[in-house]
Amino acid sequence: MKEVFAGGGGRGSAGLNKTELAALLAVSVPTIGDWLSILEVTGQIILVPPYFRKLRQAAHQVTEDLLGELRPRLLSAGRDSLG
Repeated sequence: MKEVFAGGGGRGSAGLNKTELAALLAVSVPTIGDWLSILEVTGQIILVPPYFRKLRQAAHQVTEDLLGELRPRLLSAGRDSLG
């Protein structure tokens, strides 16, 4: 089985790739997100955000994360206003 994310307490980590995991399990990326949320809430896993040495890279990632979370809401609001 292909390794999707690194674990085992090593110093380095490849990170979690939801797209690869979804393809491997033949489910959608949102389903992977839902499953990870359930595992996190039930204490089965702890999702640790990546550490960035470069502030600009960190700011860009935060912006992308916020846009990723807000995009469905904005699109939904736009559809609702078109009515």
